[in-house]
Amino acid sequence: MIESWGKFLARHNKLQNKIFLPFVALMVLIGALIIYVMTDLVLANVETRVDDKLNSDARLIQEIVSDMEKSLAFYAQFIADTERLAGHITEARDSRTVLIYLLEFLKENNIFSNIGGRGNFSAGDPNLNRLGLLGIRATGLVARKHGREQSLALAAVARIEGRAGSRSVITVSRKMDRGFLQDLLRKTGAYRIQIYHE
Repeated sequence: MIESWGKFLARHNKLQNKIFLPFVALMVLIGALIIYVMTDLVLANVETRVDDKLNSDARLIQEIVSDMEKSLAFYAQFIADTERLAGHITEARDSRTVLIYLLEFLKENNIFSNIGGRGNFSAGDPNLNRLGLLGIRATGLVARKHGREQSLALAAVARIEGRAGSRSVITVSRKMDRGFLQDLLRKTGAYRIQIYHE
């Protein structure tokens, strides 16, 4: 009787192995395939979301910088027009008052001009100055080296025409310092901003 039970279990065990082991192997293979496919899908989804976020942040920063350039160009032209008006005797006092208020406003917003002869970027960029002397309103990125440190600023120029045909250039610039970058970080919601200038 023990032998008959042994034969029965051995035959039953072979039958179970023929069904159960291929089923387990198939489940492991399907599980591995599902894990691979899901990992690939999740990775592609994360990469797409990160790329979209980076592109969105890049567009937003370009818009912010473009708006800053437009406002700098406006301020440069406004100061140039105010200086031109100051050349006329009747409006000299009023135009100087407007200019003083404008310069105070610019100073509060960390925007500097070369009209007061202050700031690291007051000399302007020679290429921008040349365009300004030709009557072309231009904006650009100005780099200055102070020893081993290099600093960047957005700058705009406008031509000032005097009464006797003399010409000079007004430069208005906004230094790209820590405060400027913190403002960009706040507006974009990013964790980090890097600026590369070659």
